[in-house]
Amino acid sequence: DPWRRTDGVRAAARALAAALPSGSAVRVVGEPAAAYYLHRAGHPSFGDIVRPSQLDTLGPGYLVVGVYARRTTAFREALERRAAGLERVGAAPMMPSDLRLLDDFTPAEKDALMQEKLELLASGEGRYWRRISTEQEPTR
Repeated sequence: DPWRRTDGVRAAARALAAALPSGSAVRVVGEPAAAYYLHRAGHPSFGDIVRPSQLDTLGPGYLVVGVYARRTTAFREALERRAAGLERVGAAPMMPSDLRLLDDFTPAEKDALMQEKLELLASGEGRYWRRISTEQEPTR
C-alpha cells in the first residue's frame, strides 16, 4: 500500500521510550532514526555504538537494535557473544516505508522485512529494573 503511514520508526521509538525508566540513556545500534526519536523523548541516545567491539565492553543500561544490527555479520556476532548478559525486555514493530526498504534491500527481501521490530535489550543493572511490555499491533 503506497499510501500507508510511514512513521513506523517514530511510533516504535515512542513505544520503547514510554516503557523506559524516566531519563534513562539508551544505546542504539544501526538505527539513527530511532536514536533521534528516543533522544527527543528524553532518553539520551546519541552515544551511538559504531563498532561491534564496543558491544564487548557494554556496561549496564539499555540497548536498541533493529534490522541493520541483525543483518550485519560483525554486529550479529557481537550480540551473540553478549547474549548471556543481555535480556530482551521489549520490542515494537517498525513498519518501515517501502522507500526505506527498497533503498537498502531487494524487492524480494522487502516483504519479509515489513515485520521487523526494534528490540529493547537490557544489560547489567538495567536487566533488573522491571520487565516491560511494548509489543503492539501495528497501526494502519
